[in-house]
This record gives sequence, C-alpha cells and structure tokens, in this order.
Amino acid sequence: MPSLPILRFPGTARPSGVRALPLLILLALGGCSAVQPTQGQPSLKSTPDPIQAKIGICYNNLVSDDADVLRAARRACGANGEPHLIDQDTDLTCPLSISNRSTFACGAARPVPKTP
Repeated sequence: MPSLPILRFPGTARPSGVRALPLLILLALGGCSAVQPTQGQPSLKSTPDPIQAKIGICYNNLVSDDADVLRAARRACGANGEPHLIDQDTDLTCPLSISNRSTFACGAARPVPKTP
C-alpha cells in the first residue's frame, strides 16, 4: 500500500532562510536609495513667520548625516530660499525605513520676537 504524502501548509516546507532570500535580494538591488533623505510632510509646529514655506525631510539617521538632510532640504526649498531647521521628530507619516523627520522653514531666517 503506498504511503500518503505529508500535508503541509503553504510556505512551511522551506527553511526560514530561503523565505527571506527574495527580500534580501530586493534590498541589495535597491541599495541605499531606499533610505536616502526624501521630502515628506512637515510637522505642525509653527514657524517664526507663518507665511514662510515649511517642508519636511524624512531620513534614516543610521545612513544619512546632517549634510545629506540639508542637501535634501535645499532641493525641496528651491527658489524659496535657504532652509532653517525648526523641528525634529520621529513621524509615522514617513516610510518606516526613514522614520526620522526634520522640518525646515524656507527663506530668510527672521529673528523670533523677544518677550519682555
């Protein structure tokens, strides 16, 4: 009498390392471009001048340094002027691999009025 085949749930026949292989290949092919600083939503924190444009830059602090983030902010501000940091946080509106966010105000930095 022939033996019956062993029933297995789909995906359980392979070792776990083999299941992770496609993900590793995608990450290797994507390189670091998947974690480069990119424009995202700015924080809700107000700027010294409410008319100034605000931009958010999402980044991974393990891969990107301050110069990378500032370069991305300059590209995003464009003709609106030099970016000035107003806030930093970890934000879930950014992709998980680049969940740190810096918010910049674009344009001339105006001094915050001093309160007496």
